[in-house]
Amino acid sequence: MSLETQIAALVGATNNLTSEVANKMSGIDQKVDQATEAVPEAVAKLSDRIICVDAVNGSDANSGDDFNSAKRTIPGALNDLPAKINIEIRLAASQTHVLDAVAQMKGSSILARSYYTTSSMGIALRSGDDADRATIVQSGISISDGATRAANFRPGFGGVFWCVQLNFETATLTSDSDGTRVEPWQCGLFPSISSTFVFLSQNIGIKINSTPFSHVHASGSIGKGDYYITNSDVVISDLATLPSSAADQKLISNNGSDSIPFDLFVVNSTLAGAADWSNVVSANTDNVTTNLVF
Repeated sequence: MSLETQIAALVGATNNLTSEVANKMSGIDQKVDQATEAVPEAVAKLSDRIICVDAVNGSDANSGDDFNSAKRTIPGALNDLPAKINIEIRLAASQTHVLDAVAQMKGSSILARSYYTTSSMGIALRSGDDADRATIVQSGISISDGATRAANFRPGFGGVFWCVQLNFETATLTSDSDGTRVEPWQCGLFPSISSTFVFLSQNIGIKINSTPFSHVHASGSIGKGDYYITNSDVVISDLATLPSSAADQKLISNNGSDSIPFDLFVVNSTLAGAADWSNVVSANTDNVTTNLVF
């Protein structure tokens, strides 16, 4: 083979290699572009989430991105999410959503609201749709070390829970609970242990059965909530109608007697089953900022 032929073959091989490298680089660039585009989208999904929950047709294996792929439970919607993000929970209207496991808020800001499921993303209930509200019912009752426990929301530090057009029912203890302690940090629907949080409501119903709605944790792991309740109805169940006499029927109970500062504002709301609002708050109110009279 002449030198000219060898040089031509070498040049051809070099050109082929260059073309192959260019093709590889093009493929790599494409993959990098795809990854670069995917990362912000993935982060956005984690940082600001809308999660749909359907207690009848959903599954916690679903993404929760819409009602066609809804989660089944509130803990299933919350517990795998990172801390301190913004979350909207859309609860299927006219359903009972049983809270039978702890729901970890992790300091996030949460808007929870009832939605009709007539479209994939739902249609929010408005004023006047009270009869179709979703209802969150506290359950997950257990007894350990002489005390009764129940599933609840754990707000964490800096958590916010804003709810619109929802009903809540605290746990109803069974006769097995007779003689046990009902400790608010174990039983409250929104306990403040190791938490500082804000609870805001508009057009909700709260039915307090055996366990308190929330509490001020004034000893040990200090914690407290601030409460702003508007256009809402609070009902204290008749203890004589409940299966167990063990109960702490308070809107805001206490763990410890020190005067931890907190806010409590109640506007355009009703109370049934108790003489006045002072009867449903057992936390020390020496340092409370409120529009109520204690």
